[in-house]
Amino acid sequence: MAEKTLTWWDRLAISISLLLAGGGVVSFYRFADHSLLIRTVGLVGAVLFALLLFLITHPGKELRRFISEAYLEMRKVVWPSRQEVVQTTLIIVAFVAAMGLFFWALDSLFFWGVGVFI
Repeated sequence: MAEKTLTWWDRLAISISLLLAGGGVVSFYRFADHSLLIRTVGLVGAVLFALLLFLITHPGKELRRFISEAYLEMRKVVWPSRQEVVQTTLIIVAFVAAMGLFFWALDSLFFWGVGVFI
């Protein structure tokens, strides 16, 4: 897929979005002596407006398209049943325990062998 170059509008909107979100964060900490509720509402409002402004740009539209396609693919996934999850988990726990015993025995054997030579 060929990359589309950003138009002047996209660059302006993205710049304003970044400034708006950054300004919201800076203002949240700059006005620390004011009510937390007011600062939080201001921060959330600034970030939401910045996000909405970003979403109308070309990269924002591409992001929305990507998210919607990912959501559609996620809906196609066949999730395992509870029984399958429990059985698989038990098999993994048993395998890890068996491998732990194997490596413990191997380590003990090597430890004994090194002790014999020393």
